Amino acid sequence: LKLFFVRALAPTLLVGASSAYYRAMCRVTSAASASSSHGRRRFSSMDSVGDEDVGSRCPPPTQIVASSQAEARADAFGEVSMIGDEGVDRRLLLPSPQPRVSKSEVEAAHFVDTSLWTPLEVELSRASCGAYDPRELAKRRRVPELLGSSFGTGSRVEVRGRVSMVTPTMCCRHKYHEALWACFEAQTCPDKELVVLETYETSPSAFLRKKAREDSRLVHVCIRVAPGKDFSVGLKRNMTLHLASGEYIVNFDDDDLYAACYAETMVVEMRQKGLCAVKLSSWYNFYVGTGECTYSDPSSWDEWASNQEELDAILYGYGFSYAHRRHVSLESPYPDVRFAEDAPFFLGLRNLYGPDKVKLLRDEAGICVHIMHRANSAEVLGTDDIDEEDIDDLAIANLAPFKSYRAAATLARQDGLLVTTIGEVIEALSGLAWADQRQPLVACA
Repeated sequence: LKLFFVRALAPTLLVGASSAYYRAMCRVTSAASASSSHGRRRFSSMDSVGDEDVGSRCPPPTQIVASSQAEARADAFGEVSMIGDEGVDRRLLLPSPQPRVSKSEVEAAHFVDTSLWTPLEVELSRASCGAYDPRELAKRRRVPELLGSSFGTGSRVEVRGRVSMVTPTMCCRHKYHEALWACFEAQTCPDKELVVLETYETSPSAFLRKKAREDSRLVHVCIRVAPGKDFSVGLKRNMTLHLASGEYIVNFDDDDLYAACYAETMVVEMRQKGLCAVKLSSWYNFYVGTGECTYSDPSSWDEWASNQEELDAILYGYGFSYAHRRHVSLESPYPDVRFAEDAPFFLGLRNLYGPDKVKLLRDEAGICVHIMHRANSAEVLGTDDIDEEDIDDLAIANLAPFKSYRAAATLARQDGLLVTTIGEVIEALSGLAWADQRQPLVACA
């Protein structure tokens, strides 16, 4: 009987002690100020918890992993395994004790207890004027309920090995959502999810709402905003980070296309090299108006930059190809800005974790295509043209949406039309549906 109670209560006691420790740390560090990098404040983290002192900040400093293992252990990365539900493999990082804004301000405005909220959660609530409720939206995360009541909202719980593809979007971009879903379904990752944060004025995406009812791997959160009062792209990206449940984050911009092996390629690169983050340093572009394909290599754009700092802003910008471990972005999230939120975020990760943990990856196989259309927010500078025969050899070539875009451009050229938006592409297709995603796909080199 004693053994039964010890086994039943040990995890609860450990969790309670950890929670009490965190509250104490919050009191000790409440006077500290947030550091800044590239015009934004960064969240701090605890480099030691309990008996484990971890000097490196990547891999993550402190984790509690619930699994089916029979006994607790601590490995070289400071991970602690606990007895948990059978077959459950999840990660819990203790919340950072350093607030980014005054929690009392949020409590006074929304009458909630934020004492165990993470700094990111406090900021999400404040910046959205309460429209984003971390308590309620954390329940939308695809993580079985575990330890959440003892650790705030439980937003630090992650599923080890899962890849979360995240997308901020809005009501005027509904035309991209079918291709976005097709890209997600094609990914070869064994455990994946698509997290979409959509703001809308009248009605959210009917396509994504239907898919979310049919497939639990889609987390589709819709927030209504007043005309002209939309959230910044940086804020919406941070919301997707909070909603994600995976160990890895892969950005999926709604208007770009990703080959079946894209996400797995980026995650394998991080795993094999022990990276915190990686992005493409070169990529292919496809112009929907003409059907032309080009290749961009910013490392050769010296003429566009007067110094190394400007060149780094180019090389580490273009957030459509970002991939990183989730926990690093919780410490150093995106700045709350409407444009050019990507370079400060990625350069912030490099400054925080070091250039040996944040790397660039050349894409010569064509695992991603940056779609160029009239609504693009980022300009692509000098590029090289790609022949039609070479396009057929790209990893993206057999992806159904890409084939449809090429078909639409061909139809437009034959009819003497000029297509400049995805909406016109869809119209040019005249009702052609996406091809079956189960067709053979070109493997990544």
